[in-house]
Amino acid sequence: MRPSARAGPSPPDSLLAISKQGDLIAELIGMTRPANAEEQPRVRELIDQIGAQDRGLRERMADHCAELQSVSAALDSLLHLAELHSEKTEEAYGLYCLLKLLKLQLDEAVGELAGMA
Repeated sequence: MRPSARAGPSPPDSLLAISKQGDLIAELIGMTRPANAEEQPRVRELIDQIGAQDRGLRERMADHCAELQSVSAALDSLLHLAELHSEKTEEAYGLYCLLKLLKLQLDEAVGELAGMA
């Protein structure tokens, strides 16, 4: 089953939820804190921690995207080899089709992940 065919929110909704997490938390804090909250050390500490976690998550996601893009590039090489032999044997053609499908799924997932970062 393709990831986009799973039950639950569609990928754009999931992407939007993750990318807006920091903004929503900041807005919530703004609505619940007193006017002098910036002077309260614990509130400032929590705001800083939330910001740091958000930046860390985005950095890790970007790093993993780069790794997955490297895997995608390696699959391109395998696809090229399989394509060269796909006319010679049925097995090579089957391998080419499988690799092509996996590459498309990987590229789609990387695109969605990159959109969240």
